[in-house]
Amino acid sequence: MPASKETKQDAGYSIPSTQGTKRRAKHQDPGASSSNQRRSTTSSDEPPLTEPKRRRIKTDLSTASSTASSTASQESLARTTIQRLQAQVDNLTVECRTHKHIARKAVRNRNKTMDKNGEILKELKKTKEKLRQKYLTAPQREGEEQIREGVEEIRS
Repeated sequence: MPASKETKQDAGYSIPSTQGTKRRAKHQDPGASSSNQRRSTTSSDEPPLTEPKRRRIKTDLSTASSTASSTASQESLARTTIQRLQAQVDNLTVECRTHKHIARKAVRNRNKTMDKNGEILKELKKTKEKLRQKYLTAPQREGEEQIREGVEEIRS
């Protein structure tokens, strides 16, 4: 009996009729054609796939596979980018702490140096005054005072 080309309508989909299709043979010859082997793998309830449907399914499968592959690669790239950025943030955090520590240390050292310089200047002034009193005679001191007063008058 030849295969019928009638179709049944089921929820808007066209389903080829199974009436008249060959049943799977219980014992298949080793030299059987590939179409028979293909038919033997499908159940008798399912209609055979037409070539356009096969191409559509293959296209859909390859599209889904490539989409899944690109999505997976994008996720992998995103993960590596996030890890790299996290490492940069960690490095910058450590560097910031280091710079902060160095800046605080520099301020402390500057303050200590300024304090030491201030003490040294005070000592120098005291020493200078002592040396002046020791080595300058009274008239020289008076002359020096007059010079200072003259300089102050000129400045004002």
